[in-house]
Amino acid sequence: KVNMLERFDGDSKRLALWLVGIELYYRFNGHTFAIEEDRILSAIINIKAEAAAWAEPFLTD
Repeated sequence: KVNMLERFDGDSKRLALWLVGIELYYRFNGHTFAIEEDRILSAIINIKAEAAAWAEPFLTD
């Protein structure tokens, strides 16, 4: 099992690296994230509050 990355803080300079890291995490732990919704929820959990404002509509649907 591969450990989850640090939570994303909203710094656009680090976004690409964070996205690569989380994709690798999902690939190594694919059995845990079999459906896309699980991946999305996991990503939201790993984004700091300042960077997660976009997630509210997804969570309320």
